[in-house]
Amino acid sequence: MQISVIIPTYWTSIRPEVQCLEPNAIYDHPTPIEMQSTLPRLLNSLKQTDIPKKLTVITVITAVTHSVLEKKAEEKVKEIISNYEDDFNIKQLSATTLRNLILEKESLARLLSLYGYSNVRNLGLAIAQVLNSDIIVFLDDDVIVNDKEYFRKAQEFIGSQIDNKLLGGIAGYYINENGVYYLKVDRRAWWRKWWPKEEKMNMAFKILESRQRLVKTTFAFGGNMVLHWKMFEKIPFDPYITRGEDMDLLVNAKMFGFNFLLDTELKVLHLPGEGKKLWSEMRQDLYRFLYMRGKILSQKHVQNIRKISISYLEPYPGYFLHTVMPFKFALSSILNCLHSVLIRDSEGCRAFVSNPIHIPSALKFAKKHSLAYFRFQKKWMKIMPKLRGKKKLEKLLNDST
Repeated sequence: MQISVIIPTYWTSIRPEVQCLEPNAIYDHPTPIEMQSTLPRLLNSLKQTDIPKKLTVITVITAVTHSVLEKKAEEKVKEIISNYEDDFNIKQLSATTLRNLILEKESLARLLSLYGYSNVRNLGLAIAQVLNSDIIVFLDDDVIVNDKEYFRKAQEFIGSQIDNKLLGGIAGYYINENGVYYLKVDRRAWWRKWWPKEEKMNMAFKILESRQRLVKTTFAFGGNMVLHWKMFEKIPFDPYITRGEDMDLLVNAKMFGFNFLLDTELKVLHLPGEGKKLWSEMRQDLYRFLYMRGKILSQKHVQNIRKISISYLEPYPGYFLHTVMPFKFALSSILNCLHSVLIRDSEGCRAFVSNPIHIPSALKFAKKHSLAYFRFQKKWMKIMPKLRGKKKLEKLLNDST
């Protein structure tokens, strides 16, 4: 089985002259280019696994928050992966590589970009297609693979038939440094009562207690995911969603008739860096959940798909897809503002109090783009089969640094 291991790595800068610029993309845990990357930590861990080196190509996708960082990030990643060329067949896909790919095949400009989670992951799908890979293993650069049999498990079920449907996607899961997969919830945090995201995620995580190996799931993590080519040739990530593209892909796959299950043995250690501010995460989630709701409600206008209901996605993300979500968002933002006042965080208070102002634009965005993914998916289905095993594109990838 030919494997593409896709590792997105996200970069930013702490320099004031960069931070004052409008970002081209927002990511949860980008690495400041002035600091050490977590990428070597992941690559070192892969050396201790059963990765089939002769059948595997590792591609590191270099993404940045600001376009002015493209060249420096490319050089930084080139330096890192040069230390592993004797261990793996490892390549980098940078902004330079993408431009060369688009010059060779102009139609890719309609599908591919290096800004935004979904676009970065769609690049991974396109790379695997060009390399004629059977499966993709997505790993984020802030995880460690400490299971020596990880790749045996990753390949064990993918592509099999379950209930006469292809198992096109397998979700793994994260554990923390204590070996725990549940998220911390502070029951005393009254200011977060109306936005119980961690609590609802933990409710969804209860399926991990199952004795079965493969279980139905409403969530997936992009940093530990296995996809089969017969699915990703047809089903892309949604470029219109701000974050949560991994869980959204699961929904899209099911709509188009593929199985997407969770493997209770496919785990990785997740050691993320400092995340972005809660007010920013909530703001992006506002757009994300309203858009996801709009897409689900718009299924009635699309033929030949399996209709997925909001209730099917309970407890998470379904809890945030109901009509009352904007009200809970506004109330939670106000309560978080009050808490910020109490802890003398004036910046946080200003940010939280401005959050509700974004509700009208988020509603407008969801309404405008509710059918956009289905149009994008049709373009994807036309172009992707033409990329499979394309030698000129493969040469460009092989020549990339």
